[in-house]
Amino acid sequence: MVVLNPAGILLGAKGEVRMMLESVDPPIMLLPDHEFQSSQEIPFETGDLLVLISDGFVEAYGAARSLFGLPRVVDVIRRHQQEPPRAIVEALCQAVLEHCAPASHPDDVTIVVVKVTN
Repeated sequence: MVVLNPAGILLGAKGEVRMMLESVDPPIMLLPDHEFQSSQEIPFETGDLLVLISDGFVEAYGAARSLFGLPRVVDVIRRHQQEPPRAIVEALCQAVLEHCAPASHPDDVTIVVVKVTN
């Protein structure tokens, strides 16, 4: 059984969550007999920020066995939304590492950040 990754996040120019993207398939990998599905169309607007993440961000455990969670992911992204994509990636990775320390090393993490400009 393949576990699907958590939703991606589409923030509007003012930081509002415009859309939470549900996974429709497993992460891209070699599955010889699998036919990948298309997701819903995403209506981008200037100033939007699309962030796709793996489950390692959401499921990162802290010292008290508390999950980092999707609300914290959204909060970190929102606080750094006006920064370049690389800074958003670094801020989210740093927040997850700080949440996990010193309890454990987080699961593998993958992130894609897309900023929509004119």
